Amino acid sequence: MKVKSSLVVTLVVVVVVFLILQFVSNRNQKERPLFPGFSREKAAKIIIDGKEKKIVLAKQGEIWIVASEDSFPAEHGAVDRIFEEIAKFSRKDVVSKNPEKHAVYQVDSTGTAVVIEDSSGDTLVAFVVGKVGPDYQSTYVRNLLTDEVILSPSYLPPVFERGKRTWQDLSICDLQPNDIKKVHINRPSEQVTLQRDASGSWYISEPESLACDSHRISRLLRTLAYLKGDEIAGRSPVEGSGLSQPDSSVWFELSDGSEGKLIFGNITDRKRIYTKSDPGDIVYLVASYKVNAIMPKLKELRAKEEEEQKKGS
Repeated sequence: MKVKSSLVVTLVVVVVVFLILQFVSNRNQKERPLFPGFSREKAAKIIIDGKEKKIVLAKQGEIWIVASEDSFPAEHGAVDRIFEEIAKFSRKDVVSKNPEKHAVYQVDSTGTAVVIEDSSGDTLVAFVVGKVGPDYQSTYVRNLLTDEVILSPSYLPPVFERGKRTWQDLSICDLQPNDIKKVHINRPSEQVTLQRDASGSWYISEPESLACDSHRISRLLRTLAYLKGDEIAGRSPVEGSGLSQPDSSVWFELSDGSEGKLIFGNITDRKRIYTKSDPGDIVYLVASYKVNAIMPKLKELRAKEEEEQKKGS
């Protein structure tokens, strides 16, 4: 019995030691990023050699620009996502170190190559984004500096490969609808002013005090607050835009007292309207239905009861 007890104790001790060593090993692996020492603060340029085109993002002051697309501002959320995903790359997820398997994981020349450099042009990280993992939610990534292939837990193709879609920031307004408290619509045929009262309800204050359609004003506010262009036409002045002498505009005031203004020019044969913030030098092409949504006519804004009364009179 004593011998058996000793064996049991020994076995328990061995198991405990094994578990401790396994825990320490796992913890060390978790603390070993694929690119140790890398931080986004050091990054000055991102080069993405994609399947459709090569993109170069460069840091200019506090913002990122698309250097390969006329140096317009880059979509900040897209750049943030790149750094967020790189921070998740870990050596605990290594699946291969064999160069002969690069083609299997599509982390060879068929993948999307990404290089990040510092301000001196030195390479900070370099990797290839390969094929999607077996669960269709993960992605194979190869470290070009060591040939290690990991299985990243994220679905990475849309993060690094946008195809023909631009990396430019197409946001014209980035607001919250509830922050807008006054809107003035100016067009050749009429001028309309909308205001939000102390209770949060909207009404027409000019050309006369009228109740307005709550659904129509909600659509206006949402479209204005989140307005994006379909593409960037260039920097002002853009020939043929009609923005040098605009006849239509929208002015708005926010709860914090700040103001904004958009001016609208000519419409293209693709039903896009030249649009620019005033002040501002970037000219956007915006789908006409979006412009119509933020510049409704007075008769569209009136509450149904008001419109029916007008028709009756």
